[in-house]
Amino acid sequence: MIRRTLEPPIIDAKSQPSPTINLLIVTARPGERRDVGSRSRTITRPLVENLRQAKLKVRVDIVRPGTYEALTKHLDLVRDDHGAGFYHIVHFDLHEGLLTYKQLQKGAEVNCLQFQACYGKDDVLPYEGKKAFLSFESEDAGKSDLAEAGEIANLLINHRIPVAALNACQSGKQVGDSESSLASRLLEAGVQTVLAMGYSVTVSAAALMMETLYQQLFAEEDLPVAIRRARKELFNQKGRKAYFDQQIDLEDWMHPVVYQSGGAMAESPLTLREFSIDEEVEFYEHQAGRYAAPTPTYGFVGRDLDILRIEKRLLSKSDGAPCNLLLIKGMGGSGKTTLLNHLMEWWQTTNFVGEVLRESLDASADHGPSRKDTVRG
Repeated sequence: MIRRTLEPPIIDAKSQPSPTINLLIVTARPGERRDVGSRSRTITRPLVENLRQAKLKVRVDIVRPGTYEALTKHLDLVRDDHGAGFYHIVHFDLHEGLLTYKQLQKGAEVNCLQFQACYGKDDVLPYEGKKAFLSFESEDAGKSDLAEAGEIANLLINHRIPVAALNACQSGKQVGDSESSLASRLLEAGVQTVLAMGYSVTVSAAALMMETLYQQLFAEEDLPVAIRRARKELFNQKGRKAYFDQQIDLEDWMHPVVYQSGGAMAESPLTLREFSIDEEVEFYEHQAGRYAAPTPTYGFVGRDLDILRIEKRLLSKSDGAPCNLLLIKGMGGSGKTTLLNHLMEWWQTTNFVGEVLRESLDASADHGPSRKDTVRG
């Protein structure tokens, strides 16, 4: 359940004292429409919603878009503003793979992988055996930008981030007789603590596990204790969401696996302190001022890829100017207003926009039974 190396960590990555859990989420689905089924769903929305409902004092930032370039630039900006060690945990909601060099070449030939001349990364030279990669989005739609485990480890070490959480399915699974999982490669490269999945895991299980984990860490429990209680919660609540909103019972409590450097902190990786008066006022004013979207009758499901594409489109540029206008068209009742309502709440909750304003031009005698919603953020 907990795998440790004999070597001490390269750097004892202690985070800064903070009154909140500072969590950075990186979500990428480079295949876009080719990502079907469980691969298209993300942990991001369920995780953020669970944390919000649990009323934990958590600051959630999301890297947008889900590119390696955006991640490095975001971490550099945060370090400039707050110093190293601001984030406690980086949660990678990405696809992963253990690939041979021949597999890389084949992926490049069919134009779905890029691993040469990429932003902030060295070219991948021919190698023997397999290497572990995380799959980021690229500027080219449908193409994955691969980052090797050592490059991810260097980022986390340089920014003194003690914990990496991997939502990638089977990120902790051993391949053959050797310990060759993505998580183990990150550990070898210098990451202090890695939380991975031994087998494929459902979105609802991952959200429940992370919610419980953060609750325990915030209560200043040691990391092994927090993980054990997260597993116990998975054992006690076996119901998991499946296709068509069905519920199935699964015994998946053993899936989380912890990888830890020898001599690394066994205690909580968080250094928490009390709010100052100004910090507390600012935190709860931000919470109270968020837009609350009306709850749809049957919930809000199935829009993960659409939201990622919308955000990527809004952040793109044309002739050097941002493309910050979005027009959504569709038949009546197709969910345009519901999607916009959700986007307003989601973007404000995850600090993508500061304020939102909705203007609705309802049906009138002159214009017939049409309606136009304008959202500005």
